[in-house]
Amino acid sequence: MTSSKKLLIVSTVALSCRLLLSSFFGHPWDMYVWIKSGEIALRNINIYTLENPADYPWGFYAYPPAWLYWLIISALVNMFSENIYLTIFITKLPIILSDISVGILLYRIALKLGFHERTALLVCMLWLFNPTVFFISSIWGMFDSMATLFMLLGLLNIIDGRYGRAGFYIGAGASIKILPALLIPPTIIFLIKDKKCNIREIIKNLVLIPAVVFSVISLPFLGTPIQYLKHILQHTESIGSFTYWVALSTIINISIFWPIPMIIYSVALLILYHKFKGGFTEYVKITAGSILLFLATSPKVNIQHTLIFIPLILLLKNFWEDRRFSSYFVSFILVSICWIISSIFVLKGYSIDWIGRIYAPETHEYGLWEVLLVVSAVAGGVLIFRLSFEALGLGKTVDKLINKMWGVLAIIISFIMIFTLQPTPVGIGLPKLEIRIAIPESVDSAFIPRSTVSIESFLKHYDVNYVVLAWSPDFINCYDMIDEDRDISQYARFRMGSNKWAIKDVKWLIEELHSRNINVLLGVYLNVEDIKPHYGIQGYSVDWIKKHPEVIGFDKVLLFNNTLRINNTYYINYSEYFSKKLAKIVYEMNFDGVYLMNWGSWRIRNIDYIIPLLQDLRKEIDKEIFIESLPVTNDVEHVLTLLSLADYVVLKTAPWVYTVYYVRTDNVTLTDYKNYITTLLDSLDKNDKKRLLFSLHVLDFVDGWITPASQLNVEAEELYSSGLRTGYAIYYTSRYVPYKISFIQSFIQEDVE
Repeated sequence: MTSSKKLLIVSTVALSCRLLLSSFFGHPWDMYVWIKSGEIALRNINIYTLENPADYPWGFYAYPPAWLYWLIISALVNMFSENIYLTIFITKLPIILSDISVGILLYRIALKLGFHERTALLVCMLWLFNPTVFFISSIWGMFDSMATLFMLLGLLNIIDGRYGRAGFYIGAGASIKILPALLIPPTIIFLIKDKKCNIREIIKNLVLIPAVVFSVISLPFLGTPIQYLKHILQHTESIGSFTYWVALSTIINISIFWPIPMIIYSVALLILYHKFKGGFTEYVKITAGSILLFLATSPKVNIQHTLIFIPLILLLKNFWEDRRFSSYFVSFILVSICWIISSIFVLKGYSIDWIGRIYAPETHEYGLWEVLLVVSAVAGGVLIFRLSFEALGLGKTVDKLINKMWGVLAIIISFIMIFTLQPTPVGIGLPKLEIRIAIPESVDSAFIPRSTVSIESFLKHYDVNYVVLAWSPDFINCYDMIDEDRDISQYARFRMGSNKWAIKDVKWLIEELHSRNINVLLGVYLNVEDIKPHYGIQGYSVDWIKKHPEVIGFDKVLLFNNTLRINNTYYINYSEYFSKKLAKIVYEMNFDGVYLMNWGSWRIRNIDYIIPLLQDLRKEIDKEIFIESLPVTNDVEHVLTLLSLADYVVLKTAPWVYTVYYVRTDNVTLTDYKNYITTLLDSLDKNDKKRLLFSLHVLDFVDGWITPASQLNVEAEELYSSGLRTGYAIYYTSRYVPYKISFIQSFIQEDVE
């Protein structure tokens, strides 16, 4: 059988295996980002102008735009098919095709470098059937193999002497991910030292052409250059998940170390320039060694970044000649597999049911798989360092140094590992009061249809006894027209898009929460909110409301004291219309009460428009009614009125959010709230005091803010000490809160003492 036929068979098998699994798995966060980024770009919104919430640990789309263009195509497919499996397949398709193309390119480059055909085929197979490569493209859905493909195309053209074409491919690769640009410095060294072309041609082919290609691909976003650069360089501000910096970051501030990789990389290039012996073999050697060294010292290394150097290692002659080098590479692959297996357990098996639904890693307590994840990450980072020295032919020198300093290194590494793997602290402590209300932004932001695991995960993170399932006012208005099997996600404020929610699914969720002794409240947003492009296109549908402008007031609040016109022939008080439908939902879906939200504005002090709804609702249901107060600190009377009509009033106590994020200048500081609460409590009898709750505002994904952990801790302590002892509501109980929240008894014990 000829080598070309063998290559065809190998490539076909590798392609088939990847395609077979691709539709059914995806990284819970990255796949969500791909889907939502495509939706945003499809609406002609500049994704690089969207800011991340303050202190948020994960970015959104933080890459050059070439990948984004494909995501637009994927979003178009999703828009017409509404099939998550097809969407994921289309999203991964160029990644998988790039995987196969890289394998074929490796075969061609290996032959050009003088490898035997059998060895060249083995190089191809070690890429195509490498578990790490396979997993990242077919299961995870990360697109590093696309950047690797263009880097190798650049390398192939350098070897063929087509330097302008090489510059084009490098620029195209950098427009996918920046890493292929690391090919440029060692290539310049090679061209200068081997006298392949003059400086002018080098600058044109390897500086200007890549820059022009990158700029042309980035052109639609260069109107906002600062935001664009800020986003694509965002990863320089965080720690990767496959590096020893995972351990070091627990005891030192890594922000001051960011220049180190560039300094070491630059120094290494200078040394390599002076020691370069010439020839293609030496060129591949310094290319692999310098890129490995850059990644070995960089704090931001994830396992997918290894795809950029694995092909280069396989093309090194000393890798095939030195058994020690190959043994370190095998050790590295085994450590990578260990990391992957651990991540499968931590990330819910990469199931598409969990797309966008993974809790922030800072909220997890360490178990076996979390420990193995960290251990393998540290080991992987150390092995990348070792591989860089082996690639540069410095392995024996390093061995001598390690033998002399092993005792000291062992003590330091052991200390770091032990320190890193200690159980996570309590985090933010909240009082375990009688009423603890969790308010997700939507049912889709907290739970998965028919998944008891998602319920257990939610209740593990939030020890509450009330859960609010909040909906658009149009869910109430249009309820009679909604079939039980129809998707109702459009009425949710925050949507993942990976699952559809039907009324029967919500009924199932309510029943499951009841079985765990959780009271479930029907939450309703009583305002018209605009669609917002933040972490996807978010916001609930209010199409029905917009057709009835007679019930929309100033600041887009709903006027329940107005008359509703139906088909211009039927007139009814909106409060009566709405309360009857609300009551019907409560009883048919078995809610334990209602929670009325966002009905007021700090610019409106008259509450006459909400009173009719409370009065009519009290006639319709005999279950608990919770209502928010106005977001103000100087109106006691409206709270007294609300208490006379509802079972509980939740004060909108959000000092940090109102002063820092919304920049309100009226009296909404923490001191103002404390004074306001004191005045309120002085105006209430003992029974009414028990019906007054406070609120803690943690995170809002749709608006894009997070209350810092230290501030939330202060607010919880101060609001509790102000005398509000019955309970509180948490806005919003999200998977993405970047700190752990614990519910503890000590607040109450200290009060008793």
